[in-house]
Amino acid sequence: MADLRVATMNVENLFHRFQFDGYSDVKKYVSLMEPSGELGPKALAETYYNALNEEKRTFTALTLEAAGAGPEEAPDVLCLQEVDSLEVLKYFCEHYLSEVGSRPTYDRKRLIDGNDPRGIDVAALSTHKINYMRSHQDYTDESRDKVFDRDCLEIQIEDYGKPLTLFINHFKSMAGGREDTRHQRVAQSRAVRDIIENTFENPASEDWIIAGDLNDYYLDENGNPLPESETGLAPLGIGDFCIDLLDNLPDGEERWTHYYSGGDEYRQLDYLLLSPSLYEKNQDTTPEIVRKGMPHRARRYEGPRWSRIGHARPKASDHCAVAATITL
Repeated sequence: MADLRVATMNVENLFHRFQFDGYSDVKKYVSLMEPSGELGPKALAETYYNALNEEKRTFTALTLEAAGAGPEEAPDVLCLQEVDSLEVLKYFCEHYLSEVGSRPTYDRKRLIDGNDPRGIDVAALSTHKINYMRSHQDYTDESRDKVFDRDCLEIQIEDYGKPLTLFINHFKSMAGGREDTRHQRVAQSRAVRDIIENTFENPASEDWIIAGDLNDYYLDENGNPLPESETGLAPLGIGDFCIDLLDNLPDGEERWTHYYSGGDEYRQLDYLLLSPSLYEKNQDTTPEIVRKGMPHRARRYEGPRWSRIGHARPKASDHCAVAATITL
């Protein structure tokens, strides 16, 4: 049997740019500084942004390193969300991931520009051979509209001759209201299941993972399943068609992966959902949630944080990394 360390993380706006469009009052970003000089407030805002972003990306890299199986072992496969471009992914690997510790060389980097108007895409990094990559950004439903806000990026990793297919996703956010946007996540969940059912003759007997930020939850605060009408993830058939690996956390251990300060909410939005065949080989696999990069305002987390993490920012992301060593 082969083991593969897999991690997923929404790295929150891994951009190579600062967007000023839509901000009528740039001064609010530099309120502690008096705009002066030839370039004025825009240059000051860019300077502030770059300085803050430098620490943020270091924390992101540290969090991804901590998602490894040990001090000298980094994840074999990283499933990432909110990456600007392949160019910035390469830069992040070279200037951040390679600088924070004993990192492998992620020779295989995969990203296809998706549907998001802000240009945030899903991506994969792998130390192992990638047999193929397939985009599903043009998938349409009965409405003939594109279903995915970004993409469902399908890749197949090969580990010592054993294949593992990953479906990397970043579903529609809850911005605008969870209830008002739920129908979009329902459509995306249904699409992912349809893609898997059309990829494999017998999905339950194949090894695959749905990974990523699904931007919804299916359990209430007490860990009880929500009615299907109250979650956008119902079509995925979690617990039947696929199994949430976070179910393997020890009793009493919290499973939240995201903190929303607007409602002071701690929720699981990030997932490693295993096929029944793969879960059968990983019933004793304990996943890990890396929270060291969360801001201090996420007070429920009382564990260690990276030095210089701020109250709200800088931080690694508004999401935690979720990782596990998967037996194939």
